[in-house]
Amino acid sequence: MARFLLCLLIGLLPLTARADPAGAEAFAREAAKLQTQVEALLESVDTGSTVTPDEAFQREAAAFSVTAKTLGAWNDAQSGPMDLGCIFRGLGDDTARQMKALIGAPSPDAQRAALKRLHTGFEDAALIGDDAAKTWRKAGLGVTGEEMLVPCTGDPSALFE
Repeated sequence: MARFLLCLLIGLLPLTARADPAGAEAFAREAAKLQTQVEALLESVDTGSTVTPDEAFQREAAAFSVTAKTLGAWNDAQSGPMDLGCIFRGLGDDTARQMKALIGAPSPDAQRAALKRLHTGFEDAALIGDDAAKTWRKAGLGVTGEEMLVPCTGDPSALFE
C-alpha cells in the first residue's frame, strides 16, 4: 500500500522542462539514460517476448519529448541556430510517435522496430544536447540565467495516443 501511495504521489508531481545550456546538458544525460532503458527492452524483445513499457519509462519519455520541444522553442526565442530549433522539435515529435508505435505494436517485430528508432533518437539526442549547450554558451545564450520552465502534468501516455 505504501509503495502504491508513493507511486501515486510521484505521479502527481509536475514535470518541468528547463531550457538553457544547463537544460540541454540535462537533456543529453536523460537521453543516454533512456537509451540504456531501451537497450534492456530490446533484449527482452530479442528473446521473442512482447514488452510493456512501464509507467515510469512512459513518463520519462513524455518529459523528454516535452523538454525537446521546449529546448527548440527556447533556441528560437533566443535567436539561436535555426537548425537546432528544428532538430529539437523533431526529436520531441519522433519520441512521441515512436512511443505510440511501441505501445500499440501488434507483435515483437513491430516493437523491435519502434525500439530501434527510439534507441537511435536517444543516441542522437545525447550528442545534440551536449553540442547545443556548447554552441549556446559560445554564442552567449543562456549565460545570464534566462531559463524557461514549462510544466508537463497529467497522464504521460496521453502524449502517445
